[in-house]
Amino acid sequence: MKNIAIIGCGYTSQLSHIPSFINVKNCKIIALVEKRINLGKHVCKKYKIKNCYLDYKEMYKKHKKNLDAVIIIVRREETYEIAKFFLSKNINVFSEKPMAKKSEEALKLVEIARKKKLIYQIGYNKLFYSGMSLAKKLLTEKKLGKIIYFRYVNVCGTG
Repeated sequence: MKNIAIIGCGYTSQLSHIPSFINVKNCKIIALVEKRINLGKHVCKKYKIKNCYLDYKEMYKKHKKNLDAVIIIVRREETYEIAKFFLSKNINVFSEKPMAKKSEEALKLVEIARKKKLIYQIGYNKLFYSGMSLAKKLLTEKKLGKIIYFRYVNVCGTG
């Protein structure tokens, strides 16, 4: 059984990550971390997750002996520090894009993960969607002409 913690309980976490990981065999969400106390309590109750924390370092102290990985879905400016913290503690990390605000930070995270032989995965879940593939093909083949405006609408669901 792999024990994971989810850091960040916002829209993407509730729509995608939490429902997905709940359904993964041999995987258990042992804790959630959310700065917004009412949201954290609500999400823990909704998904029957016993441990809810305001601070990721506090969560790590309580679960470091049985924590295999963290899923990080937080604001862009917070991702680097949180990922660096867990990688430095020998914990595997999955985080939403972008992995950092600066390329130097991104390279540092990759360096830590490689040195410690950890998994550090970035979520590029739309990379192979048929709509993205078609858009790339049309742009590559220059079938659309000069692009002067582009709008992307994210339509997603859990089922």
